[in-house]
Amino acid sequence: MASPITSRAPSFKSAYGPKYQHQANIHGWNKTAVTRIWRGADHSDEDHKLTVGNRCLRAGMYGGAAGVAALLFVSGIPRVRTDIMERIPFVGHFFVKEPVNPADNVSFR
Repeated sequence: MASPITSRAPSFKSAYGPKYQHQANIHGWNKTAVTRIWRGADHSDEDHKLTVGNRCLRAGMYGGAAGVAALLFVSGIPRVRTDIMERIPFVGHFFVKEPVNPADNVSFR
């Protein structure tokens, strides 16, 4: 029976090949991947980096748009309409619901 080889000859490594080094990672996320996400993957140039102010401005714009959309979505609820929507300056009068005159409320029997 042949015994397994205990020591192997070192494998050939070309001087012109790639220089592989170990990259520390946590569950496959290394430092480069995390910083790419943090500053925005679509802007890889140094001139187009997203700064903290730009990120906050962008998040605020999306949050404001989501808030307006949510208010318009629930504006049919009477409590929201009277407590919130009617008190908005310049556009609140669009949400005032006038009562229907009883003479106009005719039922056909």
